[in-house]
Amino acid sequence: TARDTAFDVTIFLLCLGTIVNCVLFHRSRLIPRALAGIGAGAFALMLVGAAAGLILPEHKDVLMALWAPGIVFEVAIGGWLLVKGVAPTRTMSPIDEHLYDSST
Repeated sequence: TARDTAFDVTIFLLCLGTIVNCVLFHRSRLIPRALAGIGAGAFALMLVGAAAGLILPEHKDVLMALWAPGIVFEVAIGGWLLVKGVAPTRTMSPIDEHLYDSST
């Protein structure tokens, strides 16, 4: 149905956004890099499952098993952020350094 297709497209786009978010977390080291890597991998699997569900709707129930790692990651990252938060930034940007430069 159109509703199922719209849901799968929404999940597909959610996965793309979450993969980008996990890559940015990995690069910025705001959370442990392993956790960010696991998240990117989990949502890549979920992305494949959503795309396959659009192409093969008759196998949608089986393909939803690929969502499990994404769900586990969401719970893990939520717990991490509640307990530990994000790592503070250790360096200032060049703009901030100029603003706080005491030699001028």
